[in-house]
Amino acid sequence: MLDASSLTNDGPFVRELEALSRDRGVPLLFDAAHGLGCTYADRPMGAYGTASIVSFHATTFIQSLEGDASFTPDPDLAARLRLLRTFGFAGYDNVVSLGTNATLDEFSAAMGLGSLEGLEDLVETNRGNRMAYRQVLAGLPGLSLYEFDEDERNNFQYLIVEVSPETCSLTRDELVWVLHAENVTARQCADRWQAITTCSTRPEARGLSLCSLKPAGLSHR
Repeated sequence: MLDASSLTNDGPFVRELEALSRDRGVPLLFDAAHGLGCTYADRPMGAYGTASIVSFHATTFIQSLEGDASFTPDPDLAARLRLLRTFGFAGYDNVVSLGTNATLDEFSAAMGLGSLEGLEDLVETNRGNRMAYRQVLAGLPGLSLYEFDEDERNNFQYLIVEVSPETCSLTRDELVWVLHAENVTARQCADRWQAITTCSTRPEARGLSLCSLKPAGLSHR
């Protein structure tokens, strides 16, 4: 089984993984919480691979305090997942498989609906944050935003910064420490990115360290 994360609408990378999944005959699962609301080739990111799992934790793009959802283009797998969610019931008192209670409670469902109502405003706030950081980072050597196709739909939830060790005066870890001191939430994601770029067709991406930013002062959450 292949397990990957959709951080943006990075379609070429998704296509590479789908080809690898077909060649090896193994399922491809995406952790797509960060890619919710994004598209590639006018298709939602959750439509790729065998299935995508989306978390609704309080820090994700769409949140219901807790909970998650699964998306799949496979109708048979979708039917099996629905049975697993509701104790294996297929109609009144008709148990056809193993299952559990995996439905949202009413309060979490209400929070999720409220999150959906403010979705477009959140996207525009995130877009403004990205434009502000792009402008500031343009004058700093060794730092740049990870770019993706903005003609596609995107949630702009995370700012992914590429740190070039050859030209940046700080290491990635030192930069994250400084950002934390300035009340900017940043996380290292170089280990995952190095695994991605090892098989990437984009040689310019290799050797870069990345950190993702969520500026506390610029988000309405």
